[in-house]
Amino acid sequence: MYPLPMVTAVPVDLVSADSRAAFPYALALMHNTILRGLNQAHFLARYLHARDRRIAAYLDYVTGIAELAEWLLLAEDRVFGTRRASGRTPREALGPECAPDARALLGDVRRLGELALAYYERRQDYDGHQIALMMSFGGELAARMQKQVDCLKPQRLAKVFTQDEMRRAMSKHARWFMSRPDHDFLVPFLMSHHNRAETMQWPFFSRRDLHDMHRKEQTFVDTWKLAPYNVRNGEPQEVEGPEKNNNPYE
Repeated sequence: MYPLPMVTAVPVDLVSADSRAAFPYALALMHNTILRGLNQAHFLARYLHARDRRIAAYLDYVTGIAELAEWLLLAEDRVFGTRRASGRTPREALGPECAPDARALLGDVRRLGELALAYYERRQDYDGHQIALMMSFGGELAARMQKQVDCLKPQRLAKVFTQDEMRRAMSKHARWFMSRPDHDFLVPFLMSHHNRAETMQWPFFSRRDLHDMHRKEQTFVDTWKLAPYNVRNGEPQEVEGPEKNNNPYE
């Protein structure tokens, strides 16, 4: 199952493209940050142990990924489940495959976050095998994400949304999502899990967020050393191997 495949979508210019063509591409980019996070967390679970000095940063990482995955699913439900002036929701107009029910997956990601938090509070009990097992929903999540993006063809969206309506829906999706998770985690997470070789036009951040990037990075500074990309320059980075004989509980 792991590593999870990335979601593929037709790349477009996110600044100038029709919003109905931009939405599935932007959604795929967002999905891929979550999938890269799960891939990295699953990989690290195989060899980090309770004695490793990075275990607290790792458990912050897993907890944050679970929270972001939860809020992404909830944000999509708001966009596709909100009744429009026509009396129908976008889910009803586009079909359920464009906005699959996420209740089972929400339960899975919440349980992952709860387990990581429990281990954070009692790090001597940490079991990477259990963390990896709790990520078994990853294949289903990746398949759901790809199926959804495949469904959201611009021509199909055009039957339901005007350009302005789609733009407003995208803005609503982004505002609601950005309003929930901890920005000190969210902003550096997206910067360290987005492949900038694909596009430099995403993610979208306010000037305030970018101006405050250094402070945000410092809040979880050790966590970003575990990420697939350098939070500052976007270059791929490797994580050092496991540590030995470093047990803070002895």
